[in-house]
Amino acid sequence: MDHKIIFENPGIYYFFKDKFGKPNIKPGITGVRKHEDRVATYQTPFGLDNDIEFENFLVGERDEIEWLEKTILRKYKDRRPDKRKGMTEWIKDITQEELTETVNNIVKNNGLKVVWADTDLLPLKNNKSGIEEIKKRYLSEEAYKIWGKTDAIKR
Repeated sequence: MDHKIIFENPGIYYFFKDKFGKPNIKPGITGVRKHEDRVATYQTPFGLDNDIEFENFLVGERDEIEWLEKTILRKYKDRRPDKRKGMTEWIKDITQEELTETVNNIVKNNGLKVVWADTDLLPLKNNKSGIEEIKKRYLSEEAYKIWGKTDAIKR
């Protein structure tokens, strides 16, 4: 994919599918610098040998990614019935294709400057190599110099 868009403060908007075969997806956001903290939250129940995966994701400036997330959550409010802690963002009875189409329409209709991840980055796993590749591809040279090469992703 020849995206030609780079970002100063990128965010990731990801899709996390139900791992037990139900047609439910939890879309969410994470910052490139906070990715390890985010995946650690999901990794715990999967144990040592089963990395969690984000099946698809977009990259964009953090403020646009946050706006996109709020817009999607409002749109699917009626399909987010569970109000328990950790469950409010899960969308019930949705396919990845349906959610992708909705996201694409919102992006197009609102002129958001975001890009879908290059296919060779999918799925994004709980490892440093994936997030480091995202930094190399989507960060501006200035931002990459500041925090792209760090071993510990800083806040």
